[in-house]
Formats: sequence, C-alpha cells, structure tokens
Amino acid sequence: MKKTIAILLVLVIGMAGVFADGETASLEINTLISDITYLGVTTTSDEPTWTTIGSLIGETDAISVDNTNKKDTPIAYLHVNSNNENFNVFLNNIEVLSSEAVSTTIDYTLYMTEEGASTAVSHTASNAITVGSEPVAISVTEATAITKTYASLAVELDANDWANALVADDYESTMTFEFKAI
Repeated sequence: MKKTIAILLVLVIGMAGVFADGETASLEINTLISDITYLGVTTTSDEPTWTTIGSLIGETDAISVDNTNKKDTPIAYLHVNSNNENFNVFLNNIEVLSSEAVSTTIDYTLYMTEEGASTAVSHTASNAITVGSEPVAISVTEATAITKTYASLAVELDANDWANALVADDYESTMTFEFKAI
C-alpha cells in the first residue's frame, strides 16, 4: 500500500510539472499620487500651518509700505508646498499703487528672493508682464519629495512718485502669483 501511495505521489507531482510547464500568472497594480499644492503669503519666513490656510494673508489683507522700504527688507514671504517634481511660481500680475480719489500713482519695484538665493528677481510695477516670460519667484526642478520653500518679497517705492503724491489718501496695489507645474 505504501508503494502504491508513493507511486501515485510521484505520478501526481510529475504530471503537475507537465501541465504547469510554461504557464505564468501576473498581477499589475498602480496608484495615483494626487497633486498637492499650497500657495500663500505670510509676514514671516516661518513655515505656515497649511491646515489653517485661511489664516494666511488673503486678498483683503494689505501690508503697509512707505518710502523707507528697501529691496533688502522683506515685507512678506511667498510660501509654496508642493509634491510636483518640477514647478515655477511666477508673478502673474502687478499694479502701481493708486488711489480711487486722485489720479496720482506711485510706481515701485518688487524684489523676489528665493530661499537660499543671493540675488533677487525684480520687476517694476509700471512695466507690463509679458506672457511666457513672467518673472519667476520660485523655481524647483527634479524634486524627489514634497518641497516646502519660500521667496521673500520686498518693495522699493519710486522716490519721485512718492514725493509727488502729496494728496493724502490710501494708495493700493495688488500683485498676483501663480503656480505652474512644468
């Protein structure tokens, strides 16, 4: 009986090898990592708490500047937190300081210095921004993890425009930044 069982086992194992020869099975899987991008402006270079993005400076918050502001004194910080491999954050729109009450305007230059850089990218508010060659505030290439970085923003008012703006009023300007994965 033991010999019969042994012979049957040999036959079963041998036959399984014959039928399984050349057969394969495969399983392909994939996953999608969603785009994560936060862009915000704060008054400090400290990493913002992105879960409270509503507390970052919004369109209605204004930062006061005057003729003492200089290009090496940041007034705000443009923060980005992204998992894109390559991206730019660029200046999309900028306006001169103007008042609703008077026609006088005050021109200024915006200086954007990326974290760790020694040179600022600048743009004067009265100069139009050309689509396709927008001033880049932050540029990241070949990131291998989530990138958290910032650019300091400084302004320097045109001295002549400041001196000629004698009418007392609030002069306001808006600048807009845009994130673009490349």
